Amino acid sequence: MKRSIPLLIVAALMVTAVPSFAQTVDASKATHSQDVQTKMRKVDLLLQIMPLVLRKDQFPPILAELERIRAKQAEVLSREDDEIIKLEAKLDEALKKANDDGIYPSRDLQLECFKLTRALGTVRNMARTDFASQLYKVVDTVFDKGQKAIAAKSLDWKLFDPSLKLDEKPQEDQIKFYLKLVLLDPLAYDVLVDLNKKSK
Repeated sequence: MKRSIPLLIVAALMVTAVPSFAQTVDASKATHSQDVQTKMRKVDLLLQIMPLVLRKDQFPPILAELERIRAKQAEVLSREDDEIIKLEAKLDEALKKANDDGIYPSRDLQLECFKLTRALGTVRNMARTDFASQLYKVVDTVFDKGQKAIAAKSLDWKLFDPSLKLDEKPQEDQIKFYLKLVLLDPLAYDVLVDLNKKSK
């Protein structure tokens, strides 16, 4: 699963952005660029995960839980796709009228698209929060005291959401924040698998 960019952001760009240049994309270059971006994200994840110095025995329970969560994530994405596809007939009609008859697409349709993507983004965020809680139950038993402290202080929450004020919250909340942004990243599973191969 490689949907690392929130659907809401993508949708907002699709609905509101106006291209300022011709769409002449080199497919092979675009694929290469995506591969490089994946490597960039993996490096970032390694910088967040490697300081934990996970032991060989700690990987299996974490990977097993991530596998269960990944299956649930796929279900969430599938439901998103179902809801998006429901709009296709309305969109096709609007495009046909615009192209054939010069009729403007309705603002109501644009608003419906925006509301849907916002709602799906909310559902996805709620699911991710639930997944972080599920993963925390495993991490809480697997991580030692030092690893928990590292995870809790690994991220500067002010860069993500200044309103969180995580330094005033229990360590559990700080670790869940770490899990949500790091170990639940779509690429984190592969990173952990690779680290497990070299672990002692």
